[in-house]
Amino acid sequence: MGQLGECQATGSVREVRVGEATFEQFLCPVPDSDLIRIYMLDITERKQHEVRLNRLNLLLLTIRSINEYLLVAENEEALYRFVCDALKGFEDVVGVIIGIKGRPCVEAAAWAGFSEEFISSQEIRWDESALGAASWASLRAKGSQLWLPI
Repeated sequence: MGQLGECQATGSVREVRVGEATFEQFLCPVPDSDLIRIYMLDITERKQHEVRLNRLNLLLLTIRSINEYLLVAENEEALYRFVCDALKGFEDVVGVIIGIKGRPCVEAAAWAGFSEEFISSQEIRWDESALGAASWASLRAKGSQLWLPI
């Protein structure tokens, strides 16, 4: 067994953050002395993959719960509300709107993360030509405009 392997068996291990990097630090006592050996491995990439994997697992669990709710939803409104609330649970999601496409405006059927006052002050428009082949929704309030991919 190599020195690091022996250290893993007898020493202590901790994670250390230095700026944006994450290291695994092994503190290993040197036999018959008051010294310790310190080994550090850069595990930044592994930690980034763990974060992505955890987010994907959360998304899969959310999709699963939405699929299960499809079987018991009392009506479309309840389903839309459930979907908005479920998607709003993601850490970087500010808000969710489910809209029913009409011409020229989109009617907000359900939302989470926004007040009713905010929703009622918005004009949500559907525009398939503004930014290329994809469909986009536009939120307008007091002269400002925000394009959202659909």
